[in-house]
Amino acid sequence: MVGDATMKVVEITGDQIILDDTPWFFSLIFAGFCLVLLGVGMSMIFGGQAIKGIFVFGLGLLVGAALTLIARRARIYLNRPLDLLEIRTRTFRGNTIDRHRLSDLRTAIVQSMGGDKQTHRLAFMLDTTTVPATGAYTSGNKAHLARDAVNAWLASVDSTAPRE
Repeated sequence: MVGDATMKVVEITGDQIILDDTPWFFSLIFAGFCLVLLGVGMSMIFGGQAIKGIFVFGLGLLVGAALTLIARRARIYLNRPLDLLEIRTRTFRGNTIDRHRLSDLRTAIVQSMGGDKQTHRLAFMLDTTTVPATGAYTSGNKAHLARDAVNAWLASVDSTAPRE
């Protein structure tokens, strides 16, 4: 999903940092397009153009189904006292929680894709793997800002303290 850059720092304290990625722009565009198609389709059906109206109404249902399959909100919690990196993802179909030990986190990075028009997403380099914060690549610099905030927060720990 490519959309408006939405990753932002919601809260930052010495003990935790919370990031949020809510694709408002993408979701509102899809929802609006869905409602317009449903309305036009119903208008055509009631106006005597049943076949065309059913087709347009069906397109509206497909756009709505695509929205429910694609749109997802991510909330990322990094908590020092709990030694927790938690990525909570919410979709129309349900919620998932991906947990890792914060002590396994080495750094936050930005993953990029695309040619001339680069899109980006925040990811976390752990000891054994790299975990994306979201499934979506977005335009803009919000992923870079979130990476910088996470890395600054990680560096704010006493550098002499051993990391497990």
